[in-house]
Amino acid sequence: MTHRRSAALILALLLAPLGTGARAAAQGADISDPTLRVPVEHWGCTNCHLPDATTAERVGQRPGPDLGQVGERASASWMRRWIARPADLRAAPTMPRLFGTTEEEEADLDAVVAFLASRGAPAGGAAATEESLLTAGRELYHTVGCVHCHGALDSPAEVFGDEFLPQEVPQPFVFSTFSDLEGKWYPAALSAFLLDPTTVHRDGRMPGMNLEPFEADLLASYLLSKFPAAKDGADAADTALAARGREVFAERGCQACHTVGELEFPAHAAPPLAELLGEEQRGGCLSPHEWDGPRYDFPAPPMARMFAGGLMAVTHAKVSDARLDYLERQVNRLNCQACHEIDGVGGVQNELRIYCTSLDEQADLGDEGRIPPHLNGVGGKLTTSWFHEVLFESGRARPYVATRMPQYGDAVKDFPELFARRAGVEPHSDAEWPAVSDELVLAGRDMMGMQAAACISCHSFRDLPAVGTPGPDMSQFAGRLRYAWWNEYIEDPAAFKPGTRMPLFRNEDGSSVFEHPFDGDFQRQTDAMWAYFTLGELMPPPEGLGEPDGMMLSVGETPRVFRTFIRGVGPRGIAVGFPVGLHYAYDAGQARLMQVWQGEFIDASGAWAGRGGNSRKAAGEELWEHPGGPAFVIGDKPLSWPTRAEGVDFKGYRVGSEGGPVFQYTVTLEDGVEVQVVEQIVPRLSPEKVLERRFVFQGVPQGASVWLRTGGEVTGARIQGTGAHGPSDGAGGERWYRFAPSQSTSALILEVAL
Repeated sequence: MTHRRSAALILALLLAPLGTGARAAAQGADISDPTLRVPVEHWGCTNCHLPDATTAERVGQRPGPDLGQVGERASASWMRRWIARPADLRAAPTMPRLFGTTEEEEADLDAVVAFLASRGAPAGGAAATEESLLTAGRELYHTVGCVHCHGALDSPAEVFGDEFLPQEVPQPFVFSTFSDLEGKWYPAALSAFLLDPTTVHRDGRMPGMNLEPFEADLLASYLLSKFPAAKDGADAADTALAARGREVFAERGCQACHTVGELEFPAHAAPPLAELLGEEQRGGCLSPHEWDGPRYDFPAPPMARMFAGGLMAVTHAKVSDARLDYLERQVNRLNCQACHEIDGVGGVQNELRIYCTSLDEQADLGDEGRIPPHLNGVGGKLTTSWFHEVLFESGRARPYVATRMPQYGDAVKDFPELFARRAGVEPHSDAEWPAVSDELVLAGRDMMGMQAAACISCHSFRDLPAVGTPGPDMSQFAGRLRYAWWNEYIEDPAAFKPGTRMPLFRNEDGSSVFEHPFDGDFQRQTDAMWAYFTLGELMPPPEGLGEPDGMMLSVGETPRVFRTFIRGVGPRGIAVGFPVGLHYAYDAGQARLMQVWQGEFIDASGAWAGRGGNSRKAAGEELWEHPGGPAFVIGDKPLSWPTRAEGVDFKGYRVGSEGGPVFQYTVTLEDGVEVQVVEQIVPRLSPEKVLERRFVFQGVPQGASVWLRTGGEVTGARIQGTGAHGPSDGAGGERWYRFAPSQSTSALILEVAL
């Protein structure tokens, strides 16, 4: 099936929110609406054209992708098809047609393709074809958020393996349908691109999706099953033709939209936009007449109507520098409203909501557990620092929502401050907090417990899950929310979010529904809860989460993570329980697996008694214990195994595709080289007890080996990519495992008998 839409349909839909305004603008009416500028900026008009002859600053530019290493990721044959006629590969492309069909034009086109193909050698490797991997990639594509910008590629029935779900692929209009990508991408390059698209798309139009390297590989393999990979390899470079191509690249003004690594080109000049108004253009980008410059192959009448208002709005002085106007245009340009409703506009389309899932399938959260939240007044709700963490550090308040918040890089650098001002508040400011006292804190703790508001029924507490349906971590509230917003929200939660499961605690007369504490004084009770929130990581657990005389944590149908002081592991212990009855403890301080046991999971009472902090130990039968020292050594074969891991910096963990944690850390070698490591540990019963240890190494120096001390017999090994591997005799008769990766990023999966 095809996922292209006709240019007429795309333009009609683009005109829908603008139509009346654009026509009014063309008739000289008020043109202060900033959204009128979106089409002009979307198609990059201001990359070439200044707003007027006196404007020194280019306004609203939209740079195209950097082409510095384009030969590494795109085949020459595809580039030729794309550059020759972009509209044949994609409806309403932002890339204009630059070349005609004369013999001279064809020669110039070949030269430009040769120049671009010389920028980087094609990346090697092949896409995975195993059905299990394609199935995982299919689900990843449709659930993490890709589907909301690019559209569905498979039906809900196929994505989720459920014949009772719809069998048809929904086809609503989406922001960026895929072009004809057949034969474009080299597999390894596509995987690398998906990890951080902002290195190529500097304007953020394609964001990163917080993918692990193995997820990027899965996603790339799935996409290449839909759009076959490039087949042509690195031909002998025609240096003379490539040199001519660089000249043609500059002559045609390609540098107005694209950079080519560190190469420099002369500035490109075009008539100011003001000169394009009020007269019929016989030649130009939008003209139906052939001429020797760039042109967009769009239907002329719709384009004329759409751009009439836009060109005038761009040259309108009142909106040229307004920051909130910029915010509105940037939100539109980055397609934020594909996932988020903002003031009644946008949100996940009905046809695509079926792909929004919750990672906690047992929780009855409804849409709050699977649909991205609205952004109504979000700048007045979130602290500026937390907003920044969400946009730049992958911060998540609702980790159970499968859709991920993209990372746009510098394209959203002003969003935390601008959204605050849009909500009418100053960035990094808040209303005055109530004075924190022991009385208020203890009262707040009581309010959150099971004997009062029972907040622990829906909200997690640090690493401890909620008693019932999971909700945002209460220990993070004061760091994420503004007190001014909280004070209004708690009076009537449904006014902020209709249909919310947050109950109403305030009677019509203004009193609290709870008589104690403070004799039903609602404001004093809410101030007490806020005082309790301000303790953050030091908050003592609310009443009802556990009792000092013992509480055994159980594991349900999904893995369970519990962070605490574990005896034999240390103060930064992470206990992970699995439904199969095998569990492990991990030392985040040294980034190493420490214990594996079977049976009961862990007694959590030591962490919950009083203010917590008492060490616990594994509850069941121990099966495996770390032999000592670091999990691995990078470099030459050690004479003896080190007693301590050096240069380890633990970065935290994410929830992996199987529900367990995926640990992330860096190891700095003696020469200062930093190696990034991703580690996942999965115990299995098949039918013997096996520990599957997955490592992904990025940045291991060329020629260096990774020596692993598994502490058990390696019964199997799989490598993603290439690399020498195998058991090796270590010191004192030990058996070490040697892995010599030959690529910058290599994955290794070891199966160790317990």
